[in-house]
Amino acid sequence: MYIKTYDKRCCCFQYFYYLEGKIELKEKFWKKMKKMNYYRFLLLFSLVTFFYSCKKESANISSSPVTETSTDVIFIYNEKEVTYKKITKTYSLDHNGEEMDRPITLTWLDRNLGAERKAIVKNDSLARGDLFQWGRLADGHQSVTSDTIGQISTKTEPGHNKFISNQLLTGGGDWLVSGVDDLWKNSTSPNCPCPQGWRLPTSKEFLMELYSWSSVDMDSAFDSGLKWCTTGNRDNSGTYRYYNDWAFVWSSTPSPKEWEDDKSEKLWIVHDTAKVISSYRIYAGSVRCVK
Repeated sequence: MYIKTYDKRCCCFQYFYYLEGKIELKEKFWKKMKKMNYYRFLLLFSLVTFFYSCKKESANISSSPVTETSTDVIFIYNEKEVTYKKITKTYSLDHNGEEMDRPITLTWLDRNLGAERKAIVKNDSLARGDLFQWGRLADGHQSVTSDTIGQISTKTEPGHNKFISNQLLTGGGDWLVSGVDDLWKNSTSPNCPCPQGWRLPTSKEFLMELYSWSSVDMDSAFDSGLKWCTTGNRDNSGTYRYYNDWAFVWSSTPSPKEWEDDKSEKLWIVHDTAKVISSYRIYAGSVRCVK
């Protein structure tokens, strides 16, 4: 027969087995039960964690309405008249991936500055556009074939069309002797390369864009409506690289870290991930204008 008794050690009732006048604790039984309950707990915890993460991830993916307008944007770039289109996109998630009370609508150019067309494939060589050192004018240095000069500038307008290189990053990672944070701050900033009334996106706007994709990778970036494509970059020596592998798109935002006064934030996209990170301003990346 079984006898029910209260065990203070575990604050629970335990069952003892009475056999031939002796009370025998079925230790093996309880060890097995404890082990089983432990694994049940782990399984339940894993399932709850999995479903919560899936729910959170799905909540952080926004379906953002995208409209390409027939309105032309005509402006002078590289000393000639060019015509781009507008793309209007509405965002419901903020830069933290949280739902906003009021959605935000941004209007983008349909391609990077200097691109011959809007991308038709994710590694479209005609849609890469030019590559700017952060904060510089569209003075000709942005051509991927521009000559290099190994002399850091003392002026925000260097006065030449060459890519400023610093092979050993001597003195830091900026093309300027002393960093200036507001060269691309808004549409009226002195060196803003965008058409009149347009500007570079902020890093927070890039995060909003990232959260609007179906997943965080190059395929989703291309399918997002803005047709992001691989651009590559030029490194501190002026070498043009990675043009078939990843996108490097400047924001207007300086690095938030005080000790990184030679860096600014960019949207970085590769085949299996995308994020906003800081990068040396002497590097050259693409520019997509917004308003």
